[in-house]
Amino acid sequence: MKLQYDYYPSQSQTTALIGVFLLLLPVLYPNLFNPLGRASPSMFSEWNAPKPRHLRLLEGALPHQTSVQQQKSLWAPLANQGWRPCSEETSDVPLSMKNTRGYLQVFLDGGLNQQRMGICDAVAVAKILNATLVIPHLEVNPVWQDSSSFAEIFDVDEFIDVLHNDVSIVKKLPSEFFWSTREYYATGIRATRIKTAPLHASAEWYLENVLPVLQRYGIAAVSPFSHRLTFNDLPASIQHLRCKVNFRALAFVPHIKTLGETLINRLHHPPIKNQVLGTDDKQEVTDEIGKYGAGKYVVLHLRFDKDMAAHSACDFGGGKAEKLALAKYRQVIWQGRVQNSQFSDEELRNHGRCPLTPEEIGLLLAALGFSNSTRLYLASHKVYGGEARISTLRKLFPLMEDKKSLVSTEERAQVEGKASLLAAVDYHVSMQSDIFISASPGNMHNALVGHRAYLNLKTIRPNMALLGQLFLNKSMEWPEFQRAVLDGHKNRQGQIRLWCELEGKCLHGDKCRNFHSWFRSSGGSGQTFSMSSKLEGHKKGITGIATDVSSSKIYTGDKDGIVRVWDVTGKCCKVVNIGGEIGCMMMSSRNSLLFLGTVDGVKQWNTQRGVVEQSLRGPIGQIYALAMSHEEDILFAGAQNGDITAWKLMTTHNNISGVRKQFEQHSLMVGHTSVVTCIVAGSEYVFSGSMDHTIRKWSLTSLECVQTLRGHTGDVLSVLCWNEYLISCSMDKTIKVWGTTKDAGSVEEIYSRDEEDEGLALHGMFDEDGKPMLLCSCSDDSVRLYELPTFMERGRIFAKDHVRAIEAGKAGPYFFTGDWTGLVTVWKWNKEEDDKDKALQQQQH
Repeated sequence: MKLQYDYYPSQSQTTALIGVFLLLLPVLYPNLFNPLGRASPSMFSEWNAPKPRHLRLLEGALPHQTSVQQQKSLWAPLANQGWRPCSEETSDVPLSMKNTRGYLQVFLDGGLNQQRMGICDAVAVAKILNATLVIPHLEVNPVWQDSSSFAEIFDVDEFIDVLHNDVSIVKKLPSEFFWSTREYYATGIRATRIKTAPLHASAEWYLENVLPVLQRYGIAAVSPFSHRLTFNDLPASIQHLRCKVNFRALAFVPHIKTLGETLINRLHHPPIKNQVLGTDDKQEVTDEIGKYGAGKYVVLHLRFDKDMAAHSACDFGGGKAEKLALAKYRQVIWQGRVQNSQFSDEELRNHGRCPLTPEEIGLLLAALGFSNSTRLYLASHKVYGGEARISTLRKLFPLMEDKKSLVSTEERAQVEGKASLLAAVDYHVSMQSDIFISASPGNMHNALVGHRAYLNLKTIRPNMALLGQLFLNKSMEWPEFQRAVLDGHKNRQGQIRLWCELEGKCLHGDKCRNFHSWFRSSGGSGQTFSMSSKLEGHKKGITGIATDVSSSKIYTGDKDGIVRVWDVTGKCCKVVNIGGEIGCMMMSSRNSLLFLGTVDGVKQWNTQRGVVEQSLRGPIGQIYALAMSHEEDILFAGAQNGDITAWKLMTTHNNISGVRKQFEQHSLMVGHTSVVTCIVAGSEYVFSGSMDHTIRKWSLTSLECVQTLRGHTGDVLSVLCWNEYLISCSMDKTIKVWGTTKDAGSVEEIYSRDEEDEGLALHGMFDEDGKPMLLCSCSDDSVRLYELPTFMERGRIFAKDHVRAIEAGKAGPYFFTGDWTGLVTVWKWNKEEDDKDKALQQQQH
């Protein structure tokens, strides 16, 4: 009899089998116990890439067709914007190497492009200190673990040769400083190491803190150094030198350029087998469309690695496992110091803080008009989620290539496994591309956007906030999405914004609420200003703005003779037609009287009663200037014929109305030979500016001219009293400061500031920190904000046309500008911000 039985392993055998299995797991799955490895995928969060998140849009994008006109516009080169290279403005005078103050060493961390910016700063600091720069030391990158040196990436001889007239540079230190090495500074506190350089340090900081070390020891080592030099308040020569380093001196080593050229050649001349052909009935149209992109390629910098995904704190559709894995990664790498973590995914996307996924960047490209025959080069390191995450992008653009698909392993041998060299190859290929687009802001994005702008090359900058909002709308259909994308990217294809638009006009027009101004706070106060509202309704240029403290109303007048009254909400509550051009307006601060300069004289409007009480006649021609004495008992009006009429406030009595106060003509002040454009009254004197290029000083008691100030060579358009000084601006492109001499008591020019453009109007006010500010509008359609008395430029406002009227609110943190299109803009000083908004804005900048 045969015994049958089942085999059940003992408990000890089971334990042994489990132990063997666990020992083999790291071999079979090397990444399983390394989910936090920076360049390695995590099994639970990356291998399970989510399905497409925008199926409705994807279904519309896959079969989409682009028009011939759209392709023609898309691939057309960027129009010349008229700028000349700033790097050409550095010195050509040979530099003496004998008189430098010592040797400057810098240690640069970060990736290739962060180090590139650091090299530019290092040359600039060496110039500021008159030091000899040692070829910068590149730290081992903790993210990509690349130990490539400067000489392995950049051509050292070319670097030194290009800059030989600007800065003294050596490849290594002389023998007496052999001890000054990275290892030396890593093992203790050293007197020659400066480790306290603040972010964006000023030139003065280096002169005060680094120069003494140089002078004492003959050498100074700055570490850390990345982002340690400001972009503000530096001489133009230093800024030009930075450009020269970045755009001319930093050339890659030959083998990087050779590999880059091989990639470019294969992108320009792809094998026929890779071409995407349409069906027979569509072939003729396809050929017509395709000819505009033939032989051309787009570089996509897809910055979607694990670091970026985790640091953004956004939801990428991978479910709970992905969220937990990324949260743990954030905690380990940044110890929770990630500001985005406090916001919801919706808040982050609405503020444009989420990197675009491969699927989203594909939808953007398709909406912009790129067809499925577009040659797309993928410039990126490792994509979070691997091929599964890229699959949707590849469906939209099947001709997508990268280094591995275009060149062999042998051709890549010198750069393989070296992240900085691979990034350098991508940089070279990107600079030669017909169009460049980056999925998210970052160091490579910033470097390439700047370099391509310098060469006037087409570069698409995704509107992150707009796209974040569009992708949140799950009901949006493809046509609506495409229209919104096209509208939102018309002026984001390489056109230079803010500083570099030829006429200083904002490219976003009425829709722009973010780039009409910039402002730099003083002393780290965090103060800024922003556009509060737009007061629209005038059809002609704004000639005057006045505020009434008693009623909190704003009065604006235009060239058409229309006065509009606005309440505190920005609503127009009254419109009055004066019946002729308004040349200027002024509000009395004591009795709510509004004075309007017209062709018929001055109209006195009682704002409380809402009626014109008196018409003051006497001047000949249009009135362009009004002023009132400090006691408000004398009114001055400057006329077109060059005369100034003065009216004195008189008190009369009669039996019917009793006591009545009204202005009566008092004196005619004659002297100017052309139009009087501006008047200001001080405590003892009245000053007037004219198109005869002079400023006249009048005695407030006798109303006689006591001095004529000659110095301007163009029309004087604005004068302003500031303490004991007089400030004027003119069409001769100068702002002048005048002061009284102690001996003779006469007024003399004590300072003249040259401007790039004609000055149109001046206004003085205080910022929220109580610092005096001078606002000067110029013919380039901008208003410049200068801090007095230093004239340091603190900000700039850009308008659609000339700003002729500027006014500060008598109470509250507001000021107003009126331009020649009829738009009145309300600006608000911002002292403090809501914590959430402040955190988001800090990350956006």
